[in-house]
Amino acid sequence: MTTLSIIIVTYKCRSDVLNCLESIGFDSDIEIFVVDNASGDGVISQIENQYSDVKTIALEKNIGFSAANNLALAQVTGELVLFLNPDTIIPENALGKCVEFLKNQPESVGAMGCQVKTFDGTTQWECNRRLTTPKTECLRALWPFSVPEALPPSALEKTGPAECFLGAFMLFRKSVLDKIGGFDEQFFLMYEDIDLCKRTLEAGYSILYWPDVSITHLGGSSWKQEKVETYANSHASALKYIKKHYPGSLWYVKLVVQLGMELRILALYFRKSSEWRSEHLAMARAAREALKNA
Repeated sequence: MTTLSIIIVTYKCRSDVLNCLESIGFDSDIEIFVVDNASGDGVISQIENQYSDVKTIALEKNIGFSAANNLALAQVTGELVLFLNPDTIIPENALGKCVEFLKNQPESVGAMGCQVKTFDGTTQWECNRRLTTPKTECLRALWPFSVPEALPPSALEKTGPAECFLGAFMLFRKSVLDKIGGFDEQFFLMYEDIDLCKRTLEAGYSILYWPDVSITHLGGSSWKQEKVETYANSHASALKYIKKHYPGSLWYVKLVVQLGMELRILALYFRKSSEWRSEHLAMARAAREALKNA
């Protein structure tokens, strides 16, 4: 059995995924899958030419982040599985350290995340955070610049149990994924990582956050290609998550989120006309439609 299987799903971020692969390096104990969600940028051909050891899956249409990960997950042979975003850079020896860290934990520890930093060295608050709840969704809707799941900055510097970590780097025991299943494919993009963490905890496993290793994450390489659609989809995914895990709260969360979006649209009308205003109005209007249908 391979020690580590890495799954990377790419969508219109050719240069990022090539840089990511270069940073990983190759080892006989690692297998790497790259799934291309119909980017149309020739990335699979280039990977096959440059990295013959990488296993590739080229899709004819964009089936979403969750479904694409699951396609590769069905083929992995690793004892551990790393879901890795294509816009990440992995320092030398970082993977080996994380693998050793998780393998040395009790079997009850089902997954771990490391510290994730932006290119300017800032630690991303999402790499160790609280799970989303109806309360946090309502707070975010009414105060869109708030981060209700964020922990105190000191928590990002300490090793310890975590409720949820960033989907850019998620290292799981394969046995845990076999038990709980892979990603829930109703989440096309966004909230699939939160859902996976919640199901891990509900199955009786714990998650550890380990800041002794840090990786670099550019962030947003895929969603920036289609901002309007992704923004709308993120709000629809939020309601799907609430419906799945907190069905009794769906009615009022949906009401509050819809109200928040209407207030956002109203506020944007009072901004001076600009390209930024036009783009954000389009995003908010698309989200309003998505919320109606969620």
